[in-house]
Amino acid sequence: FSQSYKYVATFGIGCDVMIWEAESGHLVCNLVAHQRAIKSICFGGEGENEVAIVSGDEEGKTILWRLKKDTEEGEGGHFSHPSEEEIISWHHHRVPIRSVRFCGGTDRVVSSDATGKVIIVDVETQEMLVEFLGGEVSCSAWNFWSRRAGGVYLVTTSLSKMVIWDCDSGKVAANR
Repeated sequence: FSQSYKYVATFGIGCDVMIWEAESGHLVCNLVAHQRAIKSICFGGEGENEVAIVSGDEEGKTILWRLKKDTEEGEGGHFSHPSEEEIISWHHHRVPIRSVRFCGGTDRVVSSDATGKVIIVDVETQEMLVEFLGGEVSCSAWNFWSRRAGGVYLVTTSLSKMVIWDCDSGKVAANR
């Protein structure tokens, strides 16, 4: 669901991301850019006339979509399919992506892959900011939390360990 709960994003066995109006169930946008099956999608920030969505696929590719609302459609409306120049993508994983989310706004995206590796990417430059490697702290689940004025932290868990990472430095803040 989008932050306003007005829209729902789905994907099927194909390579398309579909945006639906939640109340009516109408398809408002069909996004095509992935070449392989999509594994995860997430809504980000939502303004009055635009919304951000990130998606990851089985090839390890991540795509950020910034959709602008088609104001000619009136109330409810559709989103215009972004041009190729408006679609931002990167390929930092070499195996299927398991999960993607925005990290502390829409300027950073975090993703995890089938090996348990977790990375944070700067959306503007598509550069990898922080990489949390698998192995002993392999990630089977993760989430975010932030402290007042203390930054954003990533919490990863494996079968035997829980680690809290500082998203800005990539350093371990706590572990158990």
